Amino acid sequence: MSVELYYGALIRLIKERLIILGMTQTELAKRVGVSSPAISQIISKKKYPTLLTFLNIAQVLGLVVTYQITIPVEKTKSILGNIR
Repeated sequence: MSVELYYGALIRLIKERLIILGMTQTELAKRVGVSSPAISQIISKKKYPTLLTFLNIAQVLGLVVTYQITIPVEKTKSILGNIR
């Protein structure tokens, strides 16, 4: 899955949470500590948020962020082969 697809899914989730919570983009911006134009640019996919801003948005919207970093199987052998 490409970054754009993941980002699109995250933006849809943010939009849904704003509707569910009855929160405006302006209110979200104030609570996150960024400008209203910044939130607008993020939601319109014109700008990617920093990780910290994304985590703050998630917290304000009551979302739990989990993540996993993995090494593809084909690269594991070459990496582990160098460890002795």
